Amino acid sequence: MNTSFFVDLLGLHADASSITTAQVAVRAVLVFCAALAMLRVAGPRTFGRDMAFDLVLKITLGSLLSRAVMAASPLGSTLLACAIFVGLHRLLATVAYHYNWFDWLIKGKSTLLAEEGQLLREKMRESEITEKELLEGLRESASVSSVDQIEALHLERSGKFSVIKKQEN
Repeated sequence: MNTSFFVDLLGLHADASSITTAQVAVRAVLVFCAALAMLRVAGPRTFGRDMAFDLVLKITLGSLLSRAVMAASPLGSTLLACAIFVGLHRLLATVAYHYNWFDWLIKGKSTLLAEEGQLLREKMRESEITEKELLEGLRESASVSSVDQIEALHLERSGKFSVIKKQEN
């Protein structure tokens, strides 16, 4: 098989200033397919959650893959680096699943900010959450306007609020 055809088609010896439009197009298709395959390996949680642990992978892959398309970095090395990041993310997620201390270390923990209609001001201060932000979270996540209407409010590991409303008698 003539490998020079693929070298020319993918612009493997090209750099950002010499890559052709056709080579960018072919690389874009290849990178899209590779990214899709890597994200399938990474699993659905990667884009389903807004946690820092998953966000790091999203940002890194986006940055690296764009460099591969535009020949700012070597194609093969860039795809290998992306595969390593996906594998590392998957490995760390598996370890976190089995060990609670490691899960807490890389993903953080939720914090109780209000309970039984009372603000837990020390926890709010530790989390750097103002009363205005907390009330905004109540309105957005539970459609309530007062802390008196809730049993508990947590700042989740993702940075979102979750609310347990008081039971109406």
